[in-house]
Amino acid sequence: MTQSNYLTIKDVLQKLNMKSASTIYRWIDKGKFPAPVKLGLSSRWVESEVNAWMKEKENDRPGAQAPQDPARAAA
Repeated sequence: MTQSNYLTIKDVLQKLNMKSASTIYRWIDKGKFPAPVKLGLSSRWVESEVNAWMKEKENDRPGAQAPQDPARAAA
């Protein structure tokens, strides 16, 4: 079993180059951002989920190139 890396809200904001935690929580309420894991009274985000969200946003932008299928690239 692999161990997940967890991020604090401060880590998430830094990773996204943002300043407002309220924006993150608003996105969570709207289902637009991964929800945190509750560890006692603390909230932590699974780093791989945040990274996947970032990659999805990167690929969704207008003019973004679709990721290449490695099998097709080798052909």
